[in-house]
This record gives sequence, structure tokens and C-alpha cells, in this order.
Amino acid sequence: MSVADDEVGGGGGQIERSDGIVGAWLGEELLLLDRQRARLHRLNRSAAVVWGELADARTLESLTAAVAAAVDVEVAVVADDVAGAVRSMSDAGLIAGGAADQVDLGTAVATLRAEAAALGLDLPADRLLLHGGAAALDGRAVAFVGPSGAGKSTATAALVRSGWSFLGDEVVVVDDDGAVVAHHRPIELTSRSVELVAPGDDAVGRGPGAKQRVDAALLPGGLAEHAVLAAIILPVHGTAPGDAPGDGGHRVLGAVEAVELLAESAFNAVDLDDGLDQLLALVASVPVLAVRTDPIEDLAATIAALLPAAPRP
Repeated sequence: MSVADDEVGGGGGQIERSDGIVGAWLGEELLLLDRQRARLHRLNRSAAVVWGELADARTLESLTAAVAAAVDVEVAVVADDVAGAVRSMSDAGLIAGGAADQVDLGTAVATLRAEAAALGLDLPADRLLLHGGAAALDGRAVAFVGPSGAGKSTATAALVRSGWSFLGDEVVVVDDDGAVVAHHRPIELTSRSVELVAPGDDAVGRGPGAKQRVDAALLPGGLAEHAVLAAIILPVHGTAPGDAPGDGGHRVLGAVEAVELLAESAFNAVDLDDGLDQLLALVASVPVLAVRTDPIEDLAATIAALLPAAPRP
């Protein structure tokens, strides 16, 4: 345990939730988004009962009694479990004064914001923003999300090179209705990726560092302004551990796994009052898949075959 018992109520002190935490149920788990630290936590039903009884500040003794009453057992039956749950929540920063209480931002979101600042991106503050690229075909969009180096820009450029329309790179702007709104900027690719997508010479210019900039407006698919989001894709090279698609070259992510991916890929979910609700709504309405992107020349056909039979806009 990283904090003394009396710091989490064992000595009669008050246990209370940290500020800035919002929650929502997803299946059998309670998801808690810590907006101050940009972290997503998962609680099973037992831990969720403890969290629920902390709607008001309590001592450990009164909390244990409340949990026992809620699950209709004797206090002695749940005492150890309640104390353990409080310690774990304290270590995670969910309890005021806990071990993680001084962490400013989750690493993933801090990295995203640093990259956005370095790129000079003009990000709309009132819409959900995902780190990725997006392209559209027949009014339906796919968004590639994932960590830096996952191949999001390469996958986006490959689709546009194959006749899909370009919606954006680095930032995917998701509107209130679940559609992707254009955020046009040059696609930044490594030299190897430029070779893979093979745009015309007039579409390629120098970019930052070792990267080159590809003007999507000069690629066959051109530009799109708005499209219904039909799928969110985590690009996978080969068989990355934990991400390996199945025999068909793709794997549908479970709901909790999908929310975790999007939370780590969102620039601003922690800044929006309904950020967690927006992530849950996306996962409920749009399939999230891990898809093998090699060979890159087959990617457009692979993605088109995976799109659900959604009505055309």
C-alpha cells in the first residue's frame, strides 16, 4: 500500500473521491475517466459497489458497513475486500490524497498534445478529436487510429491513392452526429511510405525531419468535406502481440478494449464534459477493428470489404 491507512480512512479519516472523475457502465464493468490525469480505469462489479458508496465522503468503517448492506452480507465478509479496493483506488489516484494524485496528465494524451503543438495544428475545441487519419468512399469514412508509428498516415495515403477521398491526417474530427468533418493538411510520410503509396512526383514535397509531405488534393481520390464514420481501424503490421488479427486479417475489438484505444488516441476526451459518453457512443455505433495493413497495395480492397452495409448518406 502506497499511502498510510489513516490517509485513506483507516484511522478514522474521511475517504472521498478525487475531483474530475466521470463514470459510465459498459457491460459488466464501470469505466472511470479521470479528466485531470487523462486516465481510463476499469472497475469490476465488486469494486464498483465500493465506488458507488463513495458518492459521499466516508470513513473506512462506515464505507465497509455501507458496502455490506448494499450486498446483504455481514461486515466481516467484505471488510478485507473493501480495504483492498480503497487501497487500489488510492494508488490509482481515484481517492483524494492518493499516490497518483499529483500526476498531471496521462503519458499518451500528453504526447498527443505535444505533437499537436509541434505540428501547429489548429484543433476545434468543441468536437471529439482523434489522433489519426481518415478517408471516405461513397460517403462513408474509415478512421485509422493508434500510437505514433502505427502506420495511420501510410494507410490513409494508400486509400486516397486508390481512389478514396481524403478527410484528414494527424487529426480526425468527429462531429456530434458521429460523422467525420474534414481537417485537410498535407500527409506526412517517411520516404519508405512514399514509395509504398507511389503518388506522382508533383504531389510530394519536403516535410519535417526525414519525412515528406504528400498533397492529398493531387492524389486520385481528391478531397472530401464530410462523411459518415463507418469503421475505426487500428493498423497492424504482421502479427503485433495483442493486436494480431485473426485468419481473415482483422479482429473486432471488444467494447472495453475499443474504448481504451480511443481514450488513448483522443486529444481532448478529458476536456469535454461528455467526453466519455462520446467515446462510448462511438464504440456502440461504429465497429472498431485491428486490421493487418500489409501488403499495402491491397489495403483499399481489404477495407472496402470490411465496411458494414450502412445506408448511403
